[in-house]
Amino acid sequence: MKWLALFMAFAVFGTSMAEAPTPQLMKEDPVATRINLKIRRVEILDQLLPVLMTKEQIKKLLPIVEKARQMEVDLQKKELGMLKDLEPLVDKELENGIKKQMLTSAEFNAEYAKIVAKFHTGRAGLIGMSTGMVYEEMKKVLNDGQRTAAAKAVPAVHFPGRELNSVSQEEKLKVWIREVMLDRASYELLSDMAR
Repeated sequence: MKWLALFMAFAVFGTSMAEAPTPQLMKEDPVATRINLKIRRVEILDQLLPVLMTKEQIKKLLPIVEKARQMEVDLQKKELGMLKDLEPLVDKELENGIKKQMLTSAEFNAEYAKIVAKFHTGRAGLIGMSTGMVYEEMKKVLNDGQRTAAAKAVPAVHFPGRELNSVSQEEKLKVWIREVMLDRASYELLSDMAR
């Protein structure tokens, strides 16, 4: 996922990144990764525990969360394929820039813009679909009090410029699902809680 974040950073900031020093890509330290994952799990627990889900409820929600996770894996494979298709053009641009002092071609800029747009569209669609699937299952599995607890856990920062009391419970729940239930660290945590 790091490569996607870096790719998207370049896509968003474009040529303004040329003014900044080039970041050195470093291999992540596995110890730091392990500790950061544990910290994220603690943060997620702080969001999950007030909802008071039973083991049975969690077991009912796990399949839909797993389906959403698989959809993300499938999208990442598709995105990787698009990047691999773009790589020969990237190599050509690098060679032309280094050896011939040529600026990026219109062809590359157009292809790159198309891929960035596809990435944005794919991600937005995935988030909407996954959130909707989990929301529908949560309506069946959790009781009103549990859904209210989850909705109340969502901070106002997710709704800039709006009063929190003007935001519907459905909107709040969908943010909670996106930020908590669909977080990459959640599935294993939920599996552990269901045991």
